[in-house]
Amino acid sequence: MAAALFSFRAAALAALLVAVMAACGARGQLQPSNASADSQERSLLSYSGGWIPAKATWYGAPTGAGPDDNGGACGFKHTNQYPFSSMTSCGNEPIFKDGKGCGSCYQIRCVKSNHPACSGVPQTVVITDMNYYPVAKYHFDLSGTAFGSMATYGLNDKLRHAGIIDPNRPLKGPYSLRITNESGKQLVAKNIIPDNYIPNTNYRSYVQY
Repeated sequence: MAAALFSFRAAALAALLVAVMAACGARGQLQPSNASADSQERSLLSYSGGWIPAKATWYGAPTGAGPDDNGGACGFKHTNQYPFSSMTSCGNEPIFKDGKGCGSCYQIRCVKSNHPACSGVPQTVVITDMNYYPVAKYHFDLSGTAFGSMATYGLNDKLRHAGIIDPNRPLKGPYSLRITNESGKQLVAKNIIPDNYIPNTNYRSYVQY
């Protein structure tokens, strides 16, 4: 069965956590097409490469399996139940491989030196869906359950909220937001969040692409 090693170093950006990940034996088999298969693919098929830098995000319910229907592009059903047990992930193209990576399992971890909530203990996730957002060379969009599993016991929610940048100095509003789409086009909502903003409050912008 296929295997690979990844290393995500937990450094949070927005809903983004850089984690440490290593791939373990796959539930589904990854097969290079021939001897000239891309070296990147071969690196995901070997235990010998060590930990590989990658990034992780999470989506869905905090303790869910990711998709609302507990499924995904791979066609698996009831991923909230055994043997998946909500420990699932979307993979970008080097991992999803246009579906050939479905069922592969990987070990992921985030290191305590980069975030105090990280346990550093590897956790196993299964690829059940795709994610083509250009976040990193290797990107795992985890279920909330899988993302939280990388935390020290009792700090699961703290880790899931790690995607907040602490600038170590007071920020002064109002705040503007800039969004860049996959084609590189940018959209700016100027001063959309007031200086006296209230946490967990929605602020509407009428700026559109």
